[in-house]
Amino acid sequence: MKKILLISLIIIFSNFTFAEEIYLEPEEFINQTFPSGAPEEDFFVLEDNEMDEVYDLIGDTYHTPLISFWEKEGKVAYILEMIGKHEFITAGYVVKNNEVVDAKILVYREKYGWEVRFDSFLKQIRGQKLNGSKLTKGIYNISGATMSVDSMRELTKLSLFLYKKVIK
Repeated sequence: MKKILLISLIIIFSNFTFAEEIYLEPEEFINQTFPSGAPEEDFFVLEDNEMDEVYDLIGDTYHTPLISFWEKEGKVAYILEMIGKHEFITAGYVVKNNEVVDAKILVYREKYGWEVRFDSFLKQIRGQKLNGSKLTKGIYNISGATMSVDSMRELTKLSLFLYKKVIK
């Protein structure tokens, strides 16, 4: 009986555990983005009306109005986070000329859906632009990673929206 109880507890609690996987330290992402020297970190505060615009764009509120970014010669890097299914996904985005030029998963905390970190998925994000509230190209889902894909799609839109606010 004790063995059954122990096995049951392990199964129950294993569903609530997750492993944080750091694929690329945020500082390293910034250094790779700006190999000739990273600019100073800057901040953009989303005002109430901009938070409303973000809600209209991504269908949800962004978890913070304070956005960190690094800008040099028209190229802007962001480190953004969004909930996948239960936990935050931390992603780095680089935008130039209103187009995503790079996207990387920096930290992944979910139990499932980690396939979004692979280049075979991320290459769909490169070259994306905003056309109104839609991306110019489709992003295909990954079986078992639907919520992570949705989060990356919304962060892609957010990075392009923020670029227009930062580069005026």
